[in-house]
Amino acid sequence: MMKTPKTFFILTSIFAALLSSPSFGLNRPSEIVSIEVSSSGGYEYVNIKADSFAPPVQNYDQADHKLVLTFYNSTIPSPLDVSPPPESVISSISTSVINTDPSYVEMVISLKAGIRYDVTNLIGRNQTMIEMKALQAAPVENKPAAVEVPVVTPVATKEAEKPKEKERITVKVEELFAAAPSSLPDLRKGKNLKTIVNGLEFKMRGYPAFSGAVLMVPAIDFFENLGAQTSVISPGMLSVRMGDAKKVEINTAERTIKVNGSKIDLAAAPYSVKKFGREIFYVPLENAAGIVDYKVAWDDRDNVVVVDPILNDVSSRGDDKAYFVDLFFSDFLDKDRIFTSSGGGLITVEAKDVLMSSKLKKTVWIGKGEVLKAVLGEAGARNTRVTLMLKSPRPFRTSYSDEEKEFSLFFSPAIVGIKAVKEKTSTKINISTDAPMTFEASSSPQGIILQFPGMMLSAQGKIDASGGVIVNVNASQASVDPPSVKLSVALLEKAAFKIFVSADKKKLSLVVTQPKKLMAKKPKKNYSALKDKIIVIDPGHGGRDPGTIGFSGTYEKNANLAQSLEIARALESAGATVLLTRDTDRSMHMKDVVRFASDNKADIFIAVHYNSFMSPYVTGTETYYFTPESRMLARVIHRNLVNGIRRRDRGIKRVMYYAIHHSTMPAILVEPGYITNRTEEKLAFSASFQKEVASDILKGVAEYFNMMKRYRR
Repeated sequence: MMKTPKTFFILTSIFAALLSSPSFGLNRPSEIVSIEVSSSGGYEYVNIKADSFAPPVQNYDQADHKLVLTFYNSTIPSPLDVSPPPESVISSISTSVINTDPSYVEMVISLKAGIRYDVTNLIGRNQTMIEMKALQAAPVENKPAAVEVPVVTPVATKEAEKPKEKERITVKVEELFAAAPSSLPDLRKGKNLKTIVNGLEFKMRGYPAFSGAVLMVPAIDFFENLGAQTSVISPGMLSVRMGDAKKVEINTAERTIKVNGSKIDLAAAPYSVKKFGREIFYVPLENAAGIVDYKVAWDDRDNVVVVDPILNDVSSRGDDKAYFVDLFFSDFLDKDRIFTSSGGGLITVEAKDVLMSSKLKKTVWIGKGEVLKAVLGEAGARNTRVTLMLKSPRPFRTSYSDEEKEFSLFFSPAIVGIKAVKEKTSTKINISTDAPMTFEASSSPQGIILQFPGMMLSAQGKIDASGGVIVNVNASQASVDPPSVKLSVALLEKAAFKIFVSADKKKLSLVVTQPKKLMAKKPKKNYSALKDKIIVIDPGHGGRDPGTIGFSGTYEKNANLAQSLEIARALESAGATVLLTRDTDRSMHMKDVVRFASDNKADIFIAVHYNSFMSPYVTGTETYYFTPESRMLARVIHRNLVNGIRRRDRGIKRVMYYAIHHSTMPAILVEPGYITNRTEEKLAFSASFQKEVASDILKGVAEYFNMMKRYRR
């Protein structure tokens, strides 16, 4: 469990994510290149462009009519002062550098009147967009201790049809909403009340608070904890933006919240208080959770309030031969929170820290293939369980698309067994399925490939068949929708082979004949291509630049160095010459790193980093390259790394990071995992995990140089 408030974690993660990128860092500030002012539909827009991602910290002074933006680790080529048109609510925009090493840019937007505004950071475009609108009237300050309610005196005559003059009375918030409905018990007498949000303890200023029996939550802390951007538009008014999908407006003068322009009634009126110079907005917890598609529950066992994403739907698609059972969640889930088990004709999926939507039925009829139905229920107060009932046991595969928040179980005819039998003059690879198969075969001097359309892989993917002419044999799920399995047999050179299929088409044998000159050779790892190769390893960050701040406060620079030293040992043991840009905790300028690799005539360059994101649930492995000559190196190393450490495959990306952009040799940057994720942070500092990463990179480097040798590059 974290020891720091969640808002502090979010803010430090944002700045750490900025610093962790090799093209940023303290050695390379972002350059703000232009400021443009435009207007449309009664709104005004300030568009700020930089040469790299530079999210600002904003401070709005309502009294002085000034919006101040501070861009950390940024610079400007020259003052970018802007004079808007006379009809603009902006009187002027001025910029200045207010510090050095690192440099900060302060942008002051002077206004003619009060405004409402939103700030959006467009990461891919390196832009910051400010949307603002002049206030038509001064905002009304709402006191948290009381609200005013209009009361109309009833009249028993027809004169009641005429509007009467309204009387205003003042009542306490607690009295007005004491009977508001809630799914929670009355928690006002609870001591040391704790709240768990998405599996983690949620620490907030001034918590708990109540409006009658309604549990209230500090809105800024709550929404920012879930990755939203918040802005105090004016006293008593708060704007919340959740990406591009949802915009929330909170006005303490009303008992509603606007979500994308539509009003939603609240269990209690929102209010705000000023504390330590900061306006703290309170909204009902259950309403705040509902806005972000979360649900609130009470855990009697641990005496905590639980706020978790929900299981929205369970459905199926496909036909009786190949079909999916899909589980849809209201928010992204770390894969480590979904557990699947099977046995006795049942398949159980348990989602940790997930609640079930009240709209879901307890039983969902599937009626496809061997799956009869899904039974939904709770697994304790904080988990949800989905149990599939089958006519008979069936193999299945799972996949998780966090972009769509969808977890799927896939059923189809399956390859249930793959086994290699080594004989004196040949190697036989036997494949068995649970239904008749079709296949397509192709070959080249580098290998043999068998494709099995309409099949799922239920057997072990790695097969021990190396030796003689065979380098390795791997089976993989080439695609899930439509299903297809690929069996690859890598060869040292072209070899003769035959394929035999049984009468029922449920068994296939691939017999590869060994060339006579290779029959007596013992299988061995082919690292000879690494001899005399010069490899430069760059452990990211170091010295004053810590890189990403990990989930529990660790420094990325330390994980990078330990990992790089392990990679260097593995490569040197295979015969390569390895040069490290640093082997201690010190910093190097990116220009010096590139020059170091060039001066030493390196054959390849590998930068080692660990990734970051503002959400602690993002995981996976990424590899970056820029030049076309580096793409093959990135593909080979990334494939070996993902297959070895088995974290989520986040793909290969072409990014203009300084070192891999300016290097004259093939250059890549590897990020085995996310140090901002609790599980992957532990792995990053684990000796066994570092050895596995080093071993996988060694395999990838050896494969790359063997390929280059084969193609005479």
